[in-house]
Amino acid sequence: MHTSRRQLFLDHVAQTSTYPLMLEVDRAEGIFIWDTDGNRYYDLNSGISVSSLGHRHPKVISAIKAQLDSYMHT
Repeated sequence: MHTSRRQLFLDHVAQTSTYPLMLEVDRAEGIFIWDTDGNRYYDLNSGISVSSLGHRHPKVISAIKAQLDSYMHT
């Protein structure tokens, strides 16, 4: 039997709310997320670094790429 991605998420990822919105997120930028229908939402439930930095901050992306060019893990 094939299990959907949505069901795998619900079964195995810690829920952040008793009543999840069930958005299927397509992308995120700054303080916003977009669903697969193109609707934009404020990300008021962001996690760890997103809370203070936003999604995909250009300086963070640049720093990550520079680190990956040196080494990923030791």
